[in-house]
Amino acid sequence: MVPIVYGDVLPQSSAVSNNRVPSVTSIEVVGMVLEETKRQHTMNMVQGGDGFLTGGQGFSTSMTIYSGSTVSTGGYYSENKQQVFDAGGTGGETYNIESGSVVTYASDPRIGSSLRSTENIQLFVAGTPRELNTTNSTFINPFIESLVSKYVGAFDSNYYAGSTISNMKTGAVQRRAEVRSVGSTNETPAALGYIFSVHPDVSSGLMYADAHVSSQFGGNTIDGLNNTPIAQSTVSMHTSASVAGLIFKFDQFYNAKSGVRVN
Repeated sequence: MVPIVYGDVLPQSSAVSNNRVPSVTSIEVVGMVLEETKRQHTMNMVQGGDGFLTGGQGFSTSMTIYSGSTVSTGGYYSENKQQVFDAGGTGGETYNIESGSVVTYASDPRIGSSLRSTENIQLFVAGTPRELNTTNSTFINPFIESLVSKYVGAFDSNYYAGSTISNMKTGAVQRRAEVRSVGSTNETPAALGYIFSVHPDVSSGLMYADAHVSSQFGGNTIDGLNNTPIAQSTVSMHTSASVAGLIFKFDQFYNAKSGVRVN
């Protein structure tokens, strides 16, 4: 697990969503497969007075981008996938994007078929934090400056994770993506979690998976003090892993949480 903890404040919304879209996919086929999913959600919130954000110009925005695609040129393909896209406020163990899938694949040796698949998730959060009741406690960053034509309290963070499979001949793949970009309370943390596992397909009788697989995870954040364009702190991190050949086990688990209170 790779944790990242910062003081992002999510836009808030009612926990009762007016736009919740679940989907279930079940596929078992011998032949070609072409599958693609895309989702983007942007949420803005303006809050002032005695609210959690500072002053009358308190502002928070978030955006999530999810994409996934799979192409098989033939062979045996099996998939079970469940996804939920929710535009309402979330918290605890609930998320705005939840995607989980299990895939098994076996190439057709007569035609030399293979499997190629990608999945990527991104989370962007920016805005002004709560009033800290201390001198010179406001934050700045260029993103907010461009919106209001002056430097005001702000933070700007983004996180990403994803995986790629290419030239798979045999194997079993598990993926799970979770992203929270809209909170149900002021203290609900932003979150991005990702699991990517490649193992042998037990039904094949082989002790290995055969593929080229890779994963990546990272994040960047910027914040600062006083009414200046000078950043108080910047943090950037990236991690990735890639293997090719006969795979006995490939497991990756990434998790980022960022907020006023992270449980």
